[in-house]
Amino acid sequence: MADLSSVDLREILGVSPAGNDTYTSNSFLSRARTIDGGQIAGQALNAALDGVDIEFEAHSIHASFIAAGDSTKPVQYLVTRDRDGRSFATRHVTAFQGDVLIFRMFASFQKVEDGDDVQILPIPDTPGPENSPQSMAKLIGFDIRDPYPVQAAGKVTSAWAKPVITLGNDPRWNASALIYLSDMFNGLPDLLDFPNDSFQTSLDHALWLHRPFVLDDWLMFTHLGKTLASGRSLFTGEYFNSAGVHVATSAQEMLYRPPRVSHATS
Repeated sequence: MADLSSVDLREILGVSPAGNDTYTSNSFLSRARTIDGGQIAGQALNAALDGVDIEFEAHSIHASFIAAGDSTKPVQYLVTRDRDGRSFATRHVTAFQGDVLIFRMFASFQKVEDGDDVQILPIPDTPGPENSPQSMAKLIGFDIRDPYPVQAAGKVTSAWAKPVITLGNDPRWNASALIYLSDMFNGLPDLLDFPNDSFQTSLDHALWLHRPFVLDDWLMFTHLGKTLASGRSLFTGEYFNSAGVHVATSAQEMLYRPPRVSHATS
């Protein structure tokens, strides 16, 4: 397989207009047949942003993963313009493959304004990215550095991340890249020591963007598992830039199923 780590994020998160607030996926790159949920979320956000005034930036995103997507087939995104106000705009995006609904997103955008700025949560006390080794975990388009080298691939809960190919300071591309990144790691390792061949997939995902950020300057993410019951795990994530500024928060529910145990019959 080709090296998928050195991919421009704009290649896998971009969409093409197809008329009447409809967009199609440019491409999907995946290590499996199914589409990475973060790629769908990033593309859906780009589709929603296309019809929003440039003065507005994403601040709240809520997504539901309804059915698995096939990475060999295109996805069609339908955008509904729910509201365009003086301070906020809202969009509703549905994603289809053929006539199958696979994803739904509600996104809100705010016109940037001045106001009080209070940060309570500090960045975790870890080595910086320049002193952290390459992570065992891999994510297409990202350089992942592990401040805790004992973390096994698939069990990373905290790490530094930046695009392999410069993304620039456009807040829209940075927002779509962050929702992609935020979907690809989870807090399940906090809850149990799961086998590598267990089944995990996103059910619901929320992301709140608090402050401006540029992924090219490195971003620290840390995920915390909250609970696991009925096969559903819940965790939260916090995101900081290299200066320690708290830039975003996520919450995600995932489906977890242990490997099936086969019983030999006589």
